[in-house]
Amino acid sequence: MTWWPFLVFLGLGWLILVLQSTVMSYIGYGILQPDLLLVLLVHTSVHRRGAAGCALAVLFGYLMDLFSGRPFGTSLVIYVCLYFVIRLLSLRLLLQGRTVQMILVAIFSLVSEVGSTGLARLAAIPSVPRLSLLDMAIRAAINAVVVLALFPVLARIESSVSHKSGPFQVSA
Repeated sequence: MTWWPFLVFLGLGWLILVLQSTVMSYIGYGILQPDLLLVLLVHTSVHRRGAAGCALAVLFGYLMDLFSGRPFGTSLVIYVCLYFVIRLLSLRLLLQGRTVQMILVAIFSLVSEVGSTGLARLAAIPSVPRLSLLDMAIRAAINAVVVLALFPVLARIESSVSHKSGPFQVSA
């Protein structure tokens, strides 16, 4: 196993979080900001397998907790659970079309928002902003639209990294 693809996607996740917490926080209203790390998580969950994919989900969740200010472990638990659900679905279904990927990102964006809100309520943390169902649906739709721009770039990075590290095999 080579570490190059793992490190490339980990660095890409870190870069996305830095951009989300600095540049994108000035661009628009909080609800209108896409969750680019969730889109990257869905992509890596479909294309990365085994320990490397799970480690990326753990590290993405850990980094999201560090950058977002949410209660520690909230994003970590949600991202790992989402990784396993997406991985299970990708083994049973064909998740390669853009429409299917957009729907998948929208659904898991809603699941992520509901999960983080629910975990914050269980922990009785008053500082967590409460989003309405409409706000969550708007954010899910924006995340789904981002798939059209981000997934082709991620596919190109995936093919470039797999070309340098040898053939990429997907287990069934």
